[in-house]
Amino acid sequence: MSVTSAKRAGFAPRLSQSLGAKLLILPALGLLFVFIGLPVYQILVRSFEAGITDYVWVLESGSSNKVLSNTFGIAATVTAVTVLLGFPYAYAMVISSPKVKILLLAAVVIPYWTSTMIRSFAWIAILQTHGPMNQFLGLLGLGPINILGTATAITIGMVQVLMPFAVLPMYAVLARLDLRLLQAAQGLGARPIVSFFKVLVPLSLPGIIGGAVLVFVLSLGFFITPALLGSPSDSMIAVFIESQINGSLNWGRAGALSGVLLVSTLAVLGVGGVLMQLLNPMRKARSKA
Repeated sequence: MSVTSAKRAGFAPRLSQSLGAKLLILPALGLLFVFIGLPVYQILVRSFEAGITDYVWVLESGSSNKVLSNTFGIAATVTAVTVLLGFPYAYAMVISSPKVKILLLAAVVIPYWTSTMIRSFAWIAILQTHGPMNQFLGLLGLGPINILGTATAITIGMVQVLMPFAVLPMYAVLARLDLRLLQAAQGLGARPIVSFFKVLVPLSLPGIIGGAVLVFVLSLGFFITPALLGSPSDSMIAVFIESQINGSLNWGRAGALSGVLLVSTLAVLGVGGVLMQLLNPMRKARSKA
């Protein structure tokens, strides 16, 4: 058998295996199409039943603009807080001993298995006027403070729920880094704080950007926590969509709001993907090589 015929004989099984692997994805794609694709398509179709009138309302209405401002403002705040708190936590997981690492990982993951509604009701009990938070602030001479029913309460509740989505991507990147680079930088005269921000942070940018994008996208569509911890003046877009459907029976406006949310989510994902490619130091090193 010639070399060419041998290569062709080996190519056929690899091709069949590749086709078989792709066919295994079809049931999952079918489920996504039925339970996600079709509902989204129906909502978008309803948003154009009156032409672009409902989209004009979304862009010009004071109430919708207020809701969009609340949504993007709270999502940005939640993203910033989760990244600022999550990065040191992820770094602590990397440098800790195996036993401590398991405890730190459990502290992040186990609350995620608890219902978001249960955690939101727990925050109601904590943040209410006579709750533990205000009692503690009273001991310090700072309370009581009206926290419940404000954007601050929404932010606290969402940060607690979304923290795993920031910590785990950053930990995955940090765990693959060679931390001896920090020692090398310090050996060359850099102070620990300088080596941390000049060496560790740039190398971990893919995890930081990935966690930030994930948290921001999830924050845009949050419903339970803003509905329970917030107030009408701090309403977010998911709560506003629900009120348009159940309160006003206005499917067109709800569909237009959903369309704006969908486009915003896709835009954030696209920008995040581009940033991860541009700011990835490993990719830059390979391109220079």
